[in-house]
Amino acid sequence: MTNQATQNYQNRNTELSKYIDKLLQAEQELIQQIGDTTDPKEQARLSKNLILIQDTRADLINVLSSINTYYTQNLMGSSNTLEQQTNAVAIMDREMAQAQKRLAYINEQKQNKLRVVEINQYYSASYAEWSRLVKIIIITIVVFGLFFTINNFFPFIPSSVYSLLMLMTGVVSLYYIVATMISISSRDNMVYDEYNWKYDTNSLPKFDPNASYTNPFASAFMTCIGQYCCQTGTTWNSNIGKCVGASN
Repeated sequence: MTNQATQNYQNRNTELSKYIDKLLQAEQELIQQIGDTTDPKEQARLSKNLILIQDTRADLINVLSSINTYYTQNLMGSSNTLEQQTNAVAIMDREMAQAQKRLAYINEQKQNKLRVVEINQYYSASYAEWSRLVKIIIITIVVFGLFFTINNFFPFIPSSVYSLLMLMTGVVSLYYIVATMISISSRDNMVYDEYNWKYDTNSLPKFDPNASYTNPFASAFMTCIGQYCCQTGTTWNSNIGKCVGASN
């Protein structure tokens, strides 16, 4: 091979190596960004870009390997250069493998932390509502005990008054207890702030964008407003509150 061909080969290898280095640097920056963000959508977008860059880098490595293989077969004198570049590619592959392992570890730790936070929030909210239920029951028992005590110390008060007060207290307490129990039993198993009514969403009617629907405001019994009340050739006069002709 001529010196010009050898020079072109070396230039091409140098250019490809620079591109691979830049892609590797971009991959490392994306990995750092993925580790810093907590937004699932942003993580998905960055991961998609990371995969695209990895594929591009892999293609460039394949091209570089193909060029090196070709010139190895034709240029025995370039064996040292090929060995160095192959070693460099192997080092970059090992570094990329380590970076991918670090990324997987970071994502795993982040998911674990987020799940722990969600579990803590779930049990905190559940504990607060159960505490509220217990307080309602305790207050109800205390009020009933207070009524019995007052009845013993003030026997001259008619028993019907105590019966009425106890009935009102029982109704109000029962309302809050039942409402709280329904709220507790309707909570979602994963997110306590959300309700799970166990409704079958598959039974809902499908939306048809091509279907025509009746305008409920276009009914005959509806009262007209403003200009819509005026006949052809007349206009609505807001000052006097009626339709007038063009000459007026």
